[in-house]
Amino acid sequence: MMGFFFATMFRVRMSAVELGALQALGMPPRRVAGVVVIELGILMTFGLAAGVLTGWQMSRWLIVRLVGDSGLTATPPLLAEIDEPAVWGLILLLTGLFLVTAAALVLVLRRMRVFEALKLGENG
Repeated sequence: MMGFFFATMFRVRMSAVELGALQALGMPPRRVAGVVVIELGILMTFGLAAGVLTGWQMSRWLIVRLVGDSGLTATPPLLAEIDEPAVWGLILLLTGLFLVTAAALVLVLRRMRVFEALKLGENG
């Protein structure tokens, strides 16, 4: 979780030139922050959905076949169970992480000055 948070912060710092250029062209800082937060929200939503669906399919299809009965013993087949409260807890945890990261992004983007961002672009 800390890796995701810091990766997002570093990504915003690395794209300071582009965000500063948007502000220099007249886009208000609130709108720039909104665009970045919406982008992060879309990324997290699709990533979370892909992860949950992949995990669900793996537990239903692949794991049962990997550990299944070989036909040599009289053991009953493996029944996969999904711990739904744990899945929902993880989804809530990641949603909270998104909210904290979005708030931090808004604070970072509010502190960013247009002339500093564009000056960084000259040297970088």
